Amino acid sequence: MGKDYVVKKQKSNSNGRAAFLSNLKFLGMSLVSNDTCVEARKKPWYAAVIIAVLSTIVAMSPVVYNYFSTTGGSFMNSPLYNMDNALVDFDATLADKKLSCKIQDSKLTIDSAAWKAAFPETTALGQKNPSNAYVHEFKVDTTVYPGASSSSASDSASLSSVPTDPYVTTETVTDFVVYWAGSTGFDEYYTNSVWGVASDFPKKDKKTTIFILGESGFKAYKLATSATTSALSSGSRIECQWNAPAIQGFDLATLSTTSSHGKTYSSSESLSTQTIASWKEIFADGYESTKYTSAWVMTGVFFGVYVGLALILGLTVFLMTRGKSNPFRIYTFWECQKIAYWAALAPAILSLIGFAFPAYAQLAYIFLFGLRVMWMSMRSLRPVYNN
Repeated sequence: MGKDYVVKKQKSNSNGRAAFLSNLKFLGMSLVSNDTCVEARKKPWYAAVIIAVLSTIVAMSPVVYNYFSTTGGSFMNSPLYNMDNALVDFDATLADKKLSCKIQDSKLTIDSAAWKAAFPETTALGQKNPSNAYVHEFKVDTTVYPGASSSSASDSASLSSVPTDPYVTTETVTDFVVYWAGSTGFDEYYTNSVWGVASDFPKKDKKTTIFILGESGFKAYKLATSATTSALSSGSRIECQWNAPAIQGFDLATLSTTSSHGKTYSSSESLSTQTIASWKEIFADGYESTKYTSAWVMTGVFFGVYVGLALILGLTVFLMTRGKSNPFRIYTFWECQKIAYWAALAPAILSLIGFAFPAYAQLAYIFLFGLRVMWMSMRSLRPVYNN
């Protein structure tokens, strides 16, 4: 009896090992063979569901990583569009005007009356400044060549009464503006006090970087070229909070000489380098809470998108196999879903290229998964009729 038991047990282990290796081989073949994915319709339902969930998690990993690894300090990366020089002047102006901008209890406190006195309604170069903003401006001389772009006879006639010799015009350029919104919401202030005012300052068609400081946080628009926030790309705008522990008790007026983290700069570093480094800390700290909220939201969004994609592509397989004369019409709706689920793992693995190319992380899986199902529909699920 003992010998029979040992023999049966060894056979059982051998059969289990063989089944495991067979299933592992089948899984490996499904990565490269569409026919194997079609055959997978005969496999248990839970295997298809597990593969679908695993594929979704794998495909989401570069997307989630990119969102959680984002830092607010990247807003201050190149190109700066002269922001470095403008911020040096802004910090120096705060110090010269003795204007306190202290962060305490997750709020920025600025005396509105002192702010208006420091930044009057008319700038140093004579521009109207209705919102009492800090304005970084300079004059640019441009040489004009009359008639240089005219080619028709009518244009030549119209220019006959104006000087034909080149002349120089002077234009005032505004490339950086900082507003104090107080307790007003960012979107409301942006609409009513930035480009919503009648005087339209700064000009909508000019490239101007804008900072809006508020009590609870701040918002920045880099190289803003449109009157609406929705027209700006996500990399050109950022919203941060004053709730980071590292910046509590810090005064923005000291940024020109002091790091918000207490860092001591080398005397060999330029003032603009120190200033940009300090503001990077402010942006990085201020964006942390916003980053995690946004990252979790986007994680949920893309999980839903990728799960929905598997369901839609399963439906696509089902619809592609319908028809009175289609030999694959015997496949049920659930079998078609299982075919699509088994086909998901290879595109998910290939979508890991999103770690190297973050710009393609979100769309890589969608494109590759859809491409494989379409290819499978045209090759492995194409009706073939005998003469």
